[in-house]
Amino acid sequence: MNIVKSYKVYFNYLRDEFNIYMDEPATTLFDDRPTRRDLYDKIIYGKYAHINSQRRNKIKEWQVEHFDWDLAFNQFDQTLHDFAYIIEPSVEVRRKTDHALRL
Repeated sequence: MNIVKSYKVYFNYLRDEFNIYMDEPATTLFDDRPTRRDLYDKIIYGKYAHINSQRRNKIKEWQVEHFDWDLAFNQFDQTLHDFAYIIEPSVEVRRKTDHALRL
């Protein structure tokens, strides 16, 4: 296996593991049992960026239960942290791939 292909395999592994993590149930007490991806999507697009009314309504519904909302927002925070953790090795793979292609 050439070096560029091995970097691609590693990058795909990182991406796939993160996607598995995102699709797991979030640690919340909400009845609808959202995944981490659901929380991320609803909070980003219902509260911060390109606000979507359906997502915003879901956020408002979740915020009624203060303890649940705090728990959910903490899970969102943790997801951002974990995403940042996966970015570093991904950037390193990209740097090594670029270097290998220039050789």
